[in-house]
Amino acid sequence: MAIGLYKHKMHIVSTIVHGRCIYTFIDYNQFPHGADFTVTAIQRIFLDLGKDLPTNIYVQMDNTSKENKVNSIFW
Repeated sequence: MAIGLYKHKMHIVSTIVHGRCIYTFIDYNQFPHGADFTVTAIQRIFLDLGKDLPTNIYVQMDNTSKENKVNSIFW
């Protein structure tokens, strides 16, 4: 462990849209890192893909359970 070095606080969320691209969202401690941040990332991906969305979408989340407690939004 380096003594005296500043540890920059940030939160990174990366997503893979299989067969299309990879999205990375970086937050420099500006927003809460809970479910809202996760939903915002997914919403921005959907907006970027536009009308090119498939009929079925499968979402696999590897975040903590605190960040994934938004199942009512997706149903």
